[in-house]
Amino acid sequence: MENSELVDKMLDIFVKLKNSHFHEIAKVDGLSQNEKIVLVIMHENMKTEMSLTLLREKMKLAPSTITSIITTLEEKDLIKRVIDKNDRRNIFIKLSKKGYEYTERAHKEFKEKIEKYVKFMGKDDTNELIRLISKTTDYFNERRKEE
Repeated sequence: MENSELVDKMLDIFVKLKNSHFHEIAKVDGLSQNEKIVLVIMHENMKTEMSLTLLREKMKLAPSTITSIITTLEEKDLIKRVIDKNDRRNIFIKLSKKGYEYTERAHKEFKEKIEKYVKFMGKDDTNELIRLISKTTDYFNERRKEE
């Protein structure tokens, strides 16, 4: 098979994957992708408060974007802002009780969806998919470094 045929097949399979609504496997409630990522990061660091600067660095987003996401999550009572008593310019965030419960539930639901997918794929195909996705992410990470 020539490269042009492989390229055409790759394009076709990416379109099929997008149209299959595969991305909905991570859909929980009505939060945006960035809102979910913030909650996941906060859940991983739930024992401590996190500065907005550190969150922005982890997500590689503009300050205005982070502020908008945080405001929305705060309005939904999923996170709380904490102002540093020593320096009021420093603002930290932490999960609220509702935010913690949400992330626990979302993680459980996501894991159940993945377990069903693994069962459908089988052990060998799942391992092969993991290998191929890892190789793909390595490729795109290297490309990003070159640019």
